Order: sequence, then C-alpha cells, then structure tokens
Amino acid sequence: MLKISLYDRGLRNRQLVNKSLFGETYRLMSGEYLKVFNDSVRFILNADHSLEAKIMQAKPIPDVPEIIIPSRAVFDSKNSFVGYVTPPAPGVDFNSYDANYTIEQRNNLVEYGQIFSTITDAVRRANGRGIVFPDLCTCDNIFIHNGRVSFIDYDGIQVGRHKVYAMSTTLGDEDGYYNAKYMKNGLFTPELDKKSIVLLYFLSAFNINLNRIGQLVPGTGSIITLEEIFNMLGLKDDVFMKKVCKTLSMDEPGEYIDEDIMRIAHEYEMESYGPVMGNYYFKKLRKK
Repeated sequence: MLKISLYDRGLRNRQLVNKSLFGETYRLMSGEYLKVFNDSVRFILNADHSLEAKIMQAKPIPDVPEIIIPSRAVFDSKNSFVGYVTPPAPGVDFNSYDANYTIEQRNNLVEYGQIFSTITDAVRRANGRGIVFPDLCTCDNIFIHNGRVSFIDYDGIQVGRHKVYAMSTTLGDEDGYYNAKYMKNGLFTPELDKKSIVLLYFLSAFNINLNRIGQLVPGTGSIITLEEIFNMLGLKDDVFMKKVCKTLSMDEPGEYIDEDIMRIAHEYEMESYGPVMGNYYFKKLRKK
C-alpha cells in the first residue's frame, strides 16, 4: 500500500461530503475519496495499530471484487496514520436507488429478489473468506450499478483478524450481539450478516422493521410476532418463516435467504399503497 502525506498536493483541493463522529470524508479532484479519522477515533481504533495495519495490508480480495479497496494510506506530519484514499464506487447508494423507485418497481418482487440475491451472493463469498459486514444495514455503504453491487467503507468491514468496533444501528441494541452466535474471540461471525440481510430485505421490500417483533402493539396490549407479520403481508410460506425465525434468534444458526426470496418473487404478486409519512408504503402480497 502506497503511503502519502495528508498535505500531498493531490489532496489539497477537496470538497467535504460527509462529517460524522468518526471523522470527515472528502471528494478529491481526481474523483477519489479521502477519509480522515478524528483524533479520538484514531486513538481507539489504532491503539494497537490494527486500523493502520488493516489499511496498509489492504489488497484486492479474490472472488469478492465487490469490495472497494483503499488505494493509498494517509499519514500526518508526525508520520501518524490518519486515513486513506479510496476509488469511487460505480452507481448510486442503495438509499438513493430505493428512494427513486417508481410505483411499478415497488410492486416488483422479482426486482427486489434480484438485488438481494446479488447482495447475498457477494456476502456469502466474502463470509467464506473470513470477511463480515457489521455495517451492512447502513445502506449508504452499498452501491448499485446495472444490477451489480459494490461495498464501500473498507474500515467498517471486518477483514480477517482485524476487528471492527461498530455495527449498523438498524441491528438494534449492540449488547444483544455479544454472545456465542454473533461473536467469537472478539470477532463478529457471518451470522451477523445473515441477520442483516433479512432485516434489510424486509425493510426495503415490505417497509417492515422486524426489530418490532416482541414489542407491544399500541393500544391493544398484544405482542407483535413474526407469524402476525407474515399474515399481515399475506405471505403463507412456513419454510421461509422458519428460516427467518432462526436467523433472527440469538442462538439458532441462521440461513442465507436468496433462494427463498426468489421463490416468493415468482409465487406472489405485490401491491403498494401510499406513500404516507414521507416515502413509506404499505405492502400486501397475493398468491399468483
């Protein structure tokens, strides 16, 4: 990995595109992006030089070209690691892609199935190489172009023995994942990705947050169950429901659901009602 200075000529003309608790991301004149971590984050993530080592060791991953790899590591005047430069991902981020759906696309289960099958296929291959995506449900990190997907934010991807210290807020309470199913020897397991795909699919395709399971239905006193969600959708598929239940559980091994969502796409039709409350749509399935 090439090392460059934060004051390198090629980094001078840059436009701030995002600022967060972790640092800033800039667009460079070259079209690439510069990610600079703030001091506190560098202290936490690089206390053992793990973040620096992860970036310095970054290289194209066999069989998983979907992951965008940093091109240069960035250091300050004291030769301390501060960030990295990365090529741009083709296409648009998943949030923008989904927000621009027409009503016809929102009713198209096959299109949802194809996108999530593509995401699942890439994640499965990555899992097979010891890679986990704790931030998978952060849709700004998934890009789509001509039916293909790319994953950005390399520092947020768990590669090999390099730990990641944050996960998507869509997964819910972090404390629920510090158990044998989702973490081993301080590293997240692929079970986290299987659950992320299930949560993201239901959020995107059906506008349903499965984290609501177990909560009270307002004004009724009854508890939301997975079975009730399937019934509300009109989805009669015990095989799929059992897979989802296992994947959401805290102890049973989960499953990749790409085959199931394509089966559902060919067996059901979907209707969308809305939008209400911004860009929210109610969805209903009907057996073909």
